[in-house]
Amino acid sequence: MPPPQITDMQCALQIAGVDCNLYQVLTLVNNDKHAFAYWRDWDHSPPPQHRVSEDVISFLDTYLK
Repeated sequence: MPPPQITDMQCALQIAGVDCNLYQVLTLVNNDKHAFAYWRDWDHSPPPQHRVSEDVISFLDTYLK
């Protein structure tokens, strides 16, 4: 999602009263792909880095189990 849309989405969630702990923003620098096209990419976090898929699955495990 383009960076301005991320901000718009965060504002919309806040206005709707969604707890900011219930979503996560993951920004991948210098990439223009969207959604699952990133699935096997590295997340560019401080070491140790993770694959985007690992970040997503960890988030879902935390909040949906």
